[in-house]
Amino acid sequence: MTERLSWVIACGMVAVVASCVQPPEDEAPVFKADAGTEEIAQTDDATTNEDAADCAGECPYSKECVMGSCMPKKCTTDPVCNPPGGGSPGSEPWYCFRGLCATYQCADTSDCGDGQDCNDQTNLCYDVAKGCTIASQCADANPCTADSCNKVTGKCKHVAVADCCNTAADCKVRAKCTKASCLAGKCVYTTRSKCCTEDAECYDSKVCTEDRCKSNACVYTPIANCCTGSGSCDDDDATSEDICHAGKCLHQWPGVAKTCKTTKDCGGSLCLKGSCHQGACGYEHTGASGCCDGDAACVTKKVCHIGKCLARVCQLQAETPMGVYSTSTFDKGSLNGWKVFKGNKLAYFHFNTVDKYAGTGCVRYGVPGKTDIGPGNNNSGTLTSGKFKAPATNPGLRFQVYFEGNPISSVQVFGLRVIAGGKVTEVWNKTKDLGGSTQQQWKTQQVSLAPWAGQAISLQLYFDVKFATNKEKKKGLMVDEMSLLGGCPQGP
Repeated sequence: MTERLSWVIACGMVAVVASCVQPPEDEAPVFKADAGTEEIAQTDDATTNEDAADCAGECPYSKECVMGSCMPKKCTTDPVCNPPGGGSPGSEPWYCFRGLCATYQCADTSDCGDGQDCNDQTNLCYDVAKGCTIASQCADANPCTADSCNKVTGKCKHVAVADCCNTAADCKVRAKCTKASCLAGKCVYTTRSKCCTEDAECYDSKVCTEDRCKSNACVYTPIANCCTGSGSCDDDDATSEDICHAGKCLHQWPGVAKTCKTTKDCGGSLCLKGSCHQGACGYEHTGASGCCDGDAACVTKKVCHIGKCLARVCQLQAETPMGVYSTSTFDKGSLNGWKVFKGNKLAYFHFNTVDKYAGTGCVRYGVPGKTDIGPGNNNSGTLTSGKFKAPATNPGLRFQVYFEGNPISSVQVFGLRVIAGGKVTEVWNKTKDLGGSTQQQWKTQQVSLAPWAGQAISLQLYFDVKFATNKEKKKGLMVDEMSLLGGCPQGP
């Protein structure tokens, strides 16, 4: 029905110009109409009569033979489209629709008479009861509609009032972070707290958090290895400048670029790899052979010189007025000829390779092979060097020490003694020089031997456990790189 109605509007209404062709049997006929008239365009008589002969006498009552095809009749009233008596029983009536016979009466209400309306399903006119005459007759008790009466048609009209509501459900939320509520019949929209639609809304100005908007909520995730100050960036290299830049620890050295636009601007060397981080260069150890990552890798035997790791490269520096004459490295089981005295069979001074400052080993007091200082009774021992002559000028000692144990002086004691001319003198101990602990790291210690300048002396390390505690499962005392110092000449 809809397709046929469209055809009528397209090819049958006044002021339409179209070339129409004969559709299939079940579709409405199509014809050619000139602008400003509903009359069917005619060709010359000879052609018309010849074509008409093809369907003469074969068209139904509501149609006529035109150009060899059965086309809807022209009409002014319905009877013109129906045979006298209404046709055979059960047949559907035809109607005069806009000057042509059709099986439908209307496309809209304007095609129907007064007091009638057009059924948009059947396209037939039907009588309607008399409607409204004033707006008050259209009141629907809904505050969210504007009610009016069309006095011509008698129909009520109800138009929705914008942002009007009975409950919050009537309010359409327009944005993800908007909350709707109904107040005094009016929709009120407010922004939901702690709600977001993009990452930029979650910026917290903290460099060490990753700010993201997920499911309309801000999520702040800590960034691993992020710094907030240069104090946490120390790389134990006195020659480097350690900075915290935009949350990242950067290490820089004299002679290399510090600012950049790209990584190419930073360069590097065999031992340093540069990278650009938000306008600042940072350098990392390449791990190449011959490079160092700390002074411990640069120990030297050259008199009056010390090895330093500078820009990840070992370099010798002359020492003055005091420098290294010789070093007990404790890198072998012989412990550089130092003699061990065991006051206890379980714990004593011994060669240790698990923890060391430099080289292949160090000397340790404790139970060998165990993280254990040993029992609390009869637990003591010493480690004594052979005799040697102290330098005549600026004599001294420099060594590395690591202690993990009880910091209380009355529980575990240890120290360093000088033996000369049968007299034993303590020159260094746990309480006075370490404060009871090394905080689980190696610490450099230095002792003056000025009273024994030019004399033959021996050195002795000692350890003594006064009584047992429940904290004996520790690494104990470790000593490494015991260097004899003496006066050095000026210059390299």
